[in-house]
Amino acid sequence: MSPLIATVILIAITASLAVIIFSSGKRYIEQLSPLPDCSNVLFEAGIYKTQDNYVLEVNNKGNQKIRGFDLLITDEEIGKTDLQAIFLDVQAGKSISQNIILEKSTSGKKLEIVPLVTDAADKIVSCDFRLAQEIILTETSVNSYALA
Repeated sequence: MSPLIATVILIAITASLAVIIFSSGKRYIEQLSPLPDCSNVLFEAGIYKTQDNYVLEVNNKGNQKIRGFDLLITDEEIGKTDLQAIFLDVQAGKSISQNIILEKSTSGKKLEIVPLVTDAADKIVSCDFRLAQEIILTETSVNSYALA
């Protein structure tokens, strides 16, 4: 084999290894990024059912914009938790009511809600799940509201 071909092959192998190492390193660094600052997130939320609709009502009492919520639907009998993302913008100091579609049955299950906020890279991320607030699903008439 000529030295020129060997050099080209060596450069190709080195470039391939560099791409693999840098892409793995980038994913590792992204995993190490700090959790979002949720210390300024303060809210009240409730889900109520009117006829065939579910309505999420949120009162943002904090001074940080809420970009949505992760809804945890837990069946404690079998120990399974489903996660559903709900995207809506609630400005600081404002309230909002929005119809939502629940993908899973909520009958007899525990509902918890975790706020979504924007991180330093302007990416929507979930706050720590230990900050989850339990939600009580309330069946109401059209004109009443249920905040938990």
